[in-house]
Amino acid sequence: MHSTQHLHRIYWINFIIVILAAFLKIRHQENATFFLIIGLILSVLFVVLALMEVYSSKNISSNEKFMWTIGLILMSTLVGLIYIVKGRNRVLNG
Repeated sequence: MHSTQHLHRIYWINFIIVILAAFLKIRHQENATFFLIIGLILSVLFVVLALMEVYSSKNISSNEKFMWTIGLILMSTLVGLIYIVKGRNRVLNG
């Protein structure tokens, strides 16, 4: 599997687990906290890997790197989706 697929998989698995955890938490299930912790770990892993890609890129300016950093840290789910769907190709390929 290519390394480009790892980030996609981590993001979508994280998204599904967080939605599942929220549903379980609403229903007051015992194992909801476990899924929330797994989702948090995957979210941090995604943000770290995405930021490593952003900062290793020579195709974008330092201002754009800063904007990706702030976005991924503060709103990782929304900005992560934008990064996966649209921004990543520009960051990697210019």
